[in-house]
Amino acid sequence: MHIKNIADYRLGWLAYVVGLIGLFLATLIFKTYPQLVIIPLILSLIPILITAIKDLIHRKISTDVFLILATIVGVFANQTQAITVVLLIMLVAKYVEGLIKKKTQKAT
Repeated sequence: MHIKNIADYRLGWLAYVVGLIGLFLATLIFKTYPQLVIIPLILSLIPILITAIKDLIHRKISTDVFLILATIVGVFANQTQAITVVLLIMLVAKYVEGLIKKKTQKAT
């Protein structure tokens, strides 16, 4: 497999997601300040929140809306690490979804 167009791989988005995963893992490894787990949570939530707001403006209910609700419940239930893992998994899924969409658009 060779790379025809590097822009197809959305390296900026990939760097953002990998950086968030690294930040989250750092908060787990270095437990000096356990309240720092909220930083990767907020940074993971931002793109999902933006998508959810756009969907609601267009009168669509997507999984992002439910992720926002799950995040609120997770924070109030003091499950910030668990909900951060869920948000990070969703960001990785959005990245893969974007790659698949790009490849299928090129194929047609």
